[in-house]
Amino acid sequence: MIVLLPGFSAKNKIWAEQLQNDLQEMGLKIQVQNWRHWDDNSESFKIEAETEAFLGAVNDEEVIVLAKSIGTRLIIELLRKHPDKFNAKQVILMGIPEKHEHYIEVLKSKSNLFQIIQNYQDPYLSYADLVEWLKSNNIDIDVIKGDRNDHDYPYPELLYELCKK
Repeated sequence: MIVLLPGFSAKNKIWAEQLQNDLQEMGLKIQVQNWRHWDDNSESFKIEAETEAFLGAVNDEEVIVLAKSIGTRLIIELLRKHPDKFNAKQVILMGIPEKHEHYIEVLKSKSNLFQIIQNYQDPYLSYADLVEWLKSNNIDIDVIKGDRNDHDYPYPELLYELCKK
């Protein structure tokens, strides 16, 4: 099972649906977690409710997680607080938005699970800043440099290859 945890804004719903279609055409079936605030037009991300929705969707299945932006924060919190409640085979993080201590804890302890894609000039956290931050915290995870200067991650071919490993 492959689950996509998109970014926060409503435009990420369109991105997620496009990525889902692109990967489906390549032969990968993915499930997109639609954030509740997209439907109720609120501006708040309810991490507890989204955690419950994720855990309910994956049950005990082995899962590959694709996570972008706020989705990276959700999966980090899930792995930090509920590591025995789901079976993560692989986690691909895209557009890590911040240098948060919870990332350090989980990335260090479960580094073998992760692959990271970060755009070279992502306005939230650049590739160079992320690599330096990981290095300064003794986290040994290769980071793939995206060729964009924004927070968009239109890389279906790359994600396909990473999921097939």
